[in-house]
Amino acid sequence: MDGPLARYHAVLIAVAEAPGGMQSAELARATGLPRSTAHRLATSLDEIGYLHCQRRSKSRPLGGAKVVHLAAHLGNAGRA
Repeated sequence: MDGPLARYHAVLIAVAEAPGGMQSAELARATGLPRSTAHRLATSLDEIGYLHCQRRSKSRPLGGAKVVHLAAHLGNAGRA
């Protein structure tokens, strides 16, 4: 995996494929990233609204409005 953008992309794809979200260890296994890196990237994505940390289970499913906005934008990108 080259570069930070590819790592963030890998995290978002892995979480999107896990309906209930993922904990850091699961995320590390799914992406092949070190656990500390997976945790740091997930925390950053949580801070900007792309993931939502569930405090009890410590899993992180995709976040709300920002993900919907991004999906809508990407869906319209091919129509321009």
